[in-house]
Amino acid sequence: MAPETKSRKPANTAFKQQRLKAWQPILTPKTVLPTFFIIGIIFAPLELQIDYTFCDSLSPVPADALGAEPIFSDTPARFITSSFPDDSQIKVSWAKIIKLLPPKRNPTGDKAVWNCLIRFTLPETLKPPVFMYYRLTNFYQNHRRYVKSFDAEQLKGKAVPANTIKAGNCKPMDVGEDGKIIYPCGLIANSQFNDTLFDPVLRVSPSGAQNVTYTFSNESIAWPSDKEKYKKTQYSLDQIRPPLDWVARYPNGTYTEEFPPPDIETDEHFQVWMRTAGLPDFRKLWGKNENQEMINGDYQ
Repeated sequence: MAPETKSRKPANTAFKQQRLKAWQPILTPKTVLPTFFIIGIIFAPLELQIDYTFCDSLSPVPADALGAEPIFSDTPARFITSSFPDDSQIKVSWAKIIKLLPPKRNPTGDKAVWNCLIRFTLPETLKPPVFMYYRLTNFYQNHRRYVKSFDAEQLKGKAVPANTIKAGNCKPMDVGEDGKIIYPCGLIANSQFNDTLFDPVLRVSPSGAQNVTYTFSNESIAWPSDKEKYKKTQYSLDQIRPPLDWVARYPNGTYTEEFPPPDIETDEHFQVWMRTAGLPDFRKLWGKNENQEMINGDYQ
């Protein structure tokens, strides 16, 4: 008599025989588009966008040449974009004033430029996280020469020799006339966005709070995958020089012990800029606050 063997046939149940009832929706424009619109409305962020491009030419010139008493005027409505439900409460004005550049961009402490002061009303309290972006238009970071104008090994901290830099993609921002290597080399780094955005200060609020600074952090604004691409340079100071558009930040246009090259491993504004945009109109993250409400009121 043959030994009895156990059957490997699955049990005759709906689950094991794949007879469970299933719903297979048919996706059509009539069903998909309303769903997208509803989700977009639910998760639409509150946004206030102020274009200060013409602040220097349209805002009044203060009587005091040093700008001690700025004169504010209403910002034209065409420079203001808002997604708040009630736009009538939003008031924006601007003025210009002469101030010294911040230490990072003014190492000698003697360079002064016109600053644009913006006052705006925040009609509603913003729950965290709150983000600050800057936006550029007609800036073609996607140009084929521009987008590859960097040296990946140099950005990783390696002391890439001048001959290798010259043979790479950094031209014309590769090696200076003095034979020193431009660090960081390439068109992308040279054209880094260099406006300085200060944290807004709450001037007046319905609760009575005044002169309270709302702080935006520049930590964790770059993608984690991008942070891995940047390390502190191994070049010695006598091997390198700043990019042409950075020269004004450094005395005599050179790196020194007192004014060393930037630490791109920790400079997340630089890392964000180096991730090139695919379209000529784009925005990039400047800072964020993930813990504190931005209460409604008048800010500057």
